[in-house]
Amino acid sequence: MSNKAWQLQEAKNKLSELIDRASEDVPQLITRRGKPIAYVVSAKAWERRNRIPLKKILQACPAPEFFESIERDPSPGREIDL
Repeated sequence: MSNKAWQLQEAKNKLSELIDRASEDVPQLITRRGKPIAYVVSAKAWERRNRIPLKKILQACPAPEFFESIERDPSPGREIDL
């Protein structure tokens, strides 16, 4: 499906079609008097965009010194019998 601009009145009248197109991961632009006012995007696209990277979560840790004391064990691991 193509990415098209919807006039506000058309978007209201064809809301179901607009949502179907957005759910295919194609953002849909809504305009009023020829000027962009909103995009409709799929829930999956919204969640991808708003996911907080793990790096930022760790950087926001209130006790960063906790991570400084963690050391990786250099041993190759344990042996197991198969």
